[in-house]
Formats: sequence, C-alpha cells, structure tokens
Amino acid sequence: MSWLKLKKEDVSRAHAVADILKCVRLPLLAPHYLTDKVAKESLVHNSLPCRLADSFVVKYFFTNNLLV
Repeated sequence: MSWLKLKKEDVSRAHAVADILKCVRLPLLAPHYLTDKVAKESLVHNSLPCRLADSFVVKYFFTNNLLV
C-alpha cells in the first residue's frame, strides 16, 4: 500500500490502484490484513472497483470459514 502512495518525480500511482490490485491475489492475504490495512486504505476506499473486490474477498473468507 505504501508503494501506491509513493510519488516519484511528481507522478502518483493512485490513479492505477484498481488495475494494480487486479494483479494481487487478495484471497491469499491474511484476513486481518485485508480488513485492517487494505480495506481501510483511502486509495482503496475511494475506488468502487477496489471496494467491490475487497467485499468479494471478505465474503469468500466468511463462506469458507477461513477467518482466523
């Protein structure tokens, strides 16, 4: 998440957050990291595609009893 917020030479990666998160295997993240870090990140929270992906993964954890 910090890499997304990093501005290098006045270029932000924030505009590509949805495309970048498509490459991340969200179900492989620890559930607490997903809910505590990723879901609360403003870049994710302000992006509808990211919020939908996040909610899908949380539902996956609940339906498969994978929450720790």
